[in-house]
Amino acid sequence: MSACTRLRRRNGFTLVEVLVSVAMLGILVLPLMGIFTQSLRSVHAGRAQVTAAFHAQRLMDDFVLADAAGRVPLGRTAIDGTFSFERTVRTHPATGLTEVVITVFWQQGAIARTLRVVSLVAPR
Repeated sequence: MSACTRLRRRNGFTLVEVLVSVAMLGILVLPLMGIFTQSLRSVHAGRAQVTAAFHAQRLMDDFVLADAAGRVPLGRTAIDGTFSFERTVRTHPATGLTEVVITVFWQQGAIARTLRVVSLVAPR
């Protein structure tokens, strides 16, 4: 074997070696892609849950600060294009406390989601 042939054999990888290494890399990366996709779904679901909790807290604060005329039940009312809410109000005669239930609704893919916040408000 000449020196030129030996030099050529040491300078690179064969096509088979490159294809095998690319296949092995693909096999290793595919499970990581699934984990990444699931992580993105979890982040999106968490963001929607936090936004719903923010809306519920804001609506509860609005109710507490409202005068008697503003303390009424409300049917399903849109907040924005994604979220809507419903407010039920019930007074407990024995204690005089008002129970306020705010339910926030939103759609996440094909699944309808809800978040419910319940609070007791003392009379003014």
